[in-house]
Amino acid sequence: MPTEIARPREFAALNTVDSPLVFVIKCLLLPTIPVITLFLCLKVADEPIRGRYFLTAVLTFIGASELLSVARIGPSDGLRHQARILLDITGRWLVLVALIWTLLYVSGVARWLSYPPLLAWVVITPVALFIAQSGVCTALARPAHSRPFMRRAVIVG
Repeated sequence: MPTEIARPREFAALNTVDSPLVFVIKCLLLPTIPVITLFLCLKVADEPIRGRYFLTAVLTFIGASELLSVARIGPSDGLRHQARILLDITGRWLVLVALIWTLLYVSGVARWLSYPPLLAWVVITPVALFIAQSGVCTALARPAHSRPFMRRAVIVG
């Protein structure tokens, strides 16, 4: 595993300049996408979304908020930068999946899981994370005149 994957993502940090919408997106985008893709894969496989799979979703949400960090919303440097982001997301995702799988195996839950939908989930999720993050970056980078007017208030005192 490249050492770059294990380093924190400094430029993705939250800051005081972010609007509330950007703050919420940065915090919740990467933890919710894996849960949504898990539910979609289970729905396609006609598996119930309860018990063991709900536990997997909760572990995924908690782990994704820690391991995947916050979404990288900002200017990009082109195709090479995008490839690096996809590689970073995939590496962090595979580490998270390994940790979740270990917890499920040690707890004895793994023997009751259906593997085809979970395998599809592991493959689809990094791409979904990358597309979601890129889409949000594109949507937030629209020219200011095409966005609804946002009031700004300055508090002095």
